[in-house]
Parts: sequence; C-alpha cells; structure tokens
Amino acid sequence: MKYFLSLILLFICTFAKAADKQDATVFVYDEKEAGTDVMRVRYIITPDFMRIDEGRANDDFVLYDIKKNKLYNVNHEDKTIMFIDYQQWTMPEKLGRKVIEKTLPEAPKVAGKTISQYHLLAKDKICSEVQFIPELYKDERAILHRYQNLLSGQLVSSLSNTPEEMRTDCMLVDQVYNTGELYDKGLPIQEQHSSGYVKVLVNFTHQLVDKSLFKLPEGYRQYQPFQGAE
Repeated sequence: MKYFLSLILLFICTFAKAADKQDATVFVYDEKEAGTDVMRVRYIITPDFMRIDEGRANDDFVLYDIKKNKLYNVNHEDKTIMFIDYQQWTMPEKLGRKVIEKTLPEAPKVAGKTISQYHLLAKDKICSEVQFIPELYKDERAILHRYQNLLSGQLVSSLSNTPEEMRTDCMLVDQVYNTGELYDKGLPIQEQHSSGYVKVLVNFTHQLVDKSLFKLPEGYRQYQPFQGAE
C-alpha cells in the first residue's frame, strides 16, 4: 500500500510540475550598442507572451503581453514597472525610405536555408543591413513584428522630446518609423545599424519553460514613460 501511495504522490508531483511549464520558442542573440560591451539576450516567445532578459529568471526583464499589445519593463532594484500601451502611428510620406533585398546563394546555409540580405535606406544612404532566414518561425516573427510596431508607436509619440539635430534621416527611418516589415520576410540572423547597434543570432530552440517567467512581480510601482510612478 505504501508503494502504491508513493506512486500516486509521484504522479501528482510530476503532473503539478508539468502544469507549471510552458512550450516556448527561444531565440538567443548577442547584442551590442555603440560604446558598450556585447550582451547576450534571450527572447522567450509563447502565443501569449514574449519575455526578453539576459538568460536568468531573476534578471530585470521586458514582458510583452501579446493579447493586450502592451509592454512592461521590470526593474527589480527600483521595484518599478514601466509600461507602454500601443499607440497608432502612420509613416510620413517624405522620409526617402527605400528597401533593397536580395538572396545570398554563396553564403553558408542556416538550418538548410539560403539566407537573404535586407538593406534599409534613407535618401540613398544605407541605414541598416540585415541577413535573415526566410520562411522559418512565421508565428514568432508575427509577434516580433507587432512588438516593433508598439515600440515605434512610443518613439513616434515622444519624438518631440528628441532635439532636432539628433533627428537624422537614418534615425527616423531605422529607429522611429520602423514598421517591423523585416519580420514579414524572415528571421534576422545578423544586423548592423548606422546607430552602432549590432545583433547576431547565437541559437534558436524549442523549450519547456516555467510559466512564472511571464508573471509580473507584485507590489512594484507602475508608470508610463514621461509620467510619474503610480
């Protein structure tokens, strides 16, 4: 009887642990801003949430609520959560924006796929160069597209806070009015931007992750950019 009860308890514990897990796609990138060291960044994507952190559960993190189309930036040291709601925005007509795309058949294949190259230009100046894998991870790329649109909505709405001399053609095209259209084409594996930002894909996998990674900490003050904490 004791053996039978032990089996039942083991089954219950195993089921409870499984229930606390979530299927996810995980992308790992090495990212570098101008003048900073390379930082390894993890993107954990499920149908409901995307979490961005440095690979540890206790990191500060960004949480994107996909259904609400809302972003949260969690800072454990300050015990604050900055949140951003989606804001509708439109592309200006006179940005001089242009895209050039081509395949790179001579480059090494990734996941058995021929990679392609994407150049984003502003008034004939290259603002970003991206190599990407077409076709793979369509659902995840759709989420990254929506996430980029949310970020751009915030940047457009706060553009008046940026001094005129800093509003270069490339800044406006590549950062502020960024449609995220690249994610319609494929998964980026290497990016170089005129701002000095570089991003390189290290790994992509499917994993079981803890659902707790997608929970906001309780008791933290919440605020919106350019507004006081609640």
